[in-house]
Amino acid sequence: MKRAIIMILALLLVMTSCAGNKKSAGEPEWLTNPESRYPSRTYITAIGSGFSRSDAEQDAAGKLARIFRSDVQTSEITELRYEELTRGAETETEDYGKVTRNIQLSAEESLINIQFGESFTDEMGKVHSIAYLERFSTATIYEEMISGNSEKVNYYLKQSSILADPLDKYAYAGAAWTIAIKNEDLLRQVKIISPSLGDMISADYEVREVEQTYHDLARGITFTIIVENDEDQKITSIIKRLLTQKGFRISDTEGYLTCSGKIIIEKTDLNRADETIFYRWELALDLTNPQDENILTFNPKGRSGSVSDSEAISRVYRDLEKELNKTLLKDLDRWFDNIVLQAK
Repeated sequence: MKRAIIMILALLLVMTSCAGNKKSAGEPEWLTNPESRYPSRTYITAIGSGFSRSDAEQDAAGKLARIFRSDVQTSEITELRYEELTRGAETETEDYGKVTRNIQLSAEESLINIQFGESFTDEMGKVHSIAYLERFSTATIYEEMISGNSEKVNYYLKQSSILADPLDKYAYAGAAWTIAIKNEDLLRQVKIISPSLGDMISADYEVREVEQTYHDLARGITFTIIVENDEDQKITSIIKRLLTQKGFRISDTEGYLTCSGKIIIEKTDLNRADETIFYRWELALDLTNPQDENILTFNPKGRSGSVSDSEAISRVYRDLEKELNKTLLKDLDRWFDNIVLQAK
């Protein structure tokens, strides 16, 4: 009897194992074996799932991006600057037509020419979809983009070399460097997409020379910083850190550009039941050129509070630093980029 029970249990185990390995009724072969429909010599694929087709496609695109993740170098700010500087140019991905899809997968990642194939809904109502890159056609698009970007890098470098104003020279070198950074990512990606074709594609410039030119021109621009009511030079120190991080130099007397303004910090009563102390703060900064023309204005403001007066003041400066970290250099880059864009 005992032996019979063991045999029955063993038989049930085998049947369960077979059932687990069996493909669900109607399940397409590509779901478990993408190679059957999209051979790896021709495609790069990823399968995603979700509760709708759009969710499944986004999941698949994200998984496809993981193949490239370690090679993606551009930041969100650089990506946005690149798109703005190349808008309407031959390198713009929209110019390649509907078959080309430039999908922003996260703050730092985007892939070009992602396509979506079949989808399948299983018995539980979950949707599965496959995303793919066709190697040759995608690599060809990358080749065109890299070539177009190279032309722009060389054009902006040439303009930078013949212009006289240090701000104009820096602006054009910055545009060249922004596009060169993007091109580096495209070059890395195309070597994954099609190693054979990727090895034959290169940029028509020396990327280190572009970077060096950009940094050298930054060092040629000096800033003088004057902030009224700046206790212990706290705001001045934050601004100095950000500007020197960008490669600019600081002058205590007469800089090429002047960053001047005033910080106002005032205690405010919010009529709260607790004992939290609040301060309203506002920083007004103007950036002026050698002709004393206002070229940029920063005006962050807010309210900060804590349980003690000293901690509330400390919170004010932390919040101010956070705001300056987020906006100062971004707005400054945008102003320099506009010099280039307005000249088009």
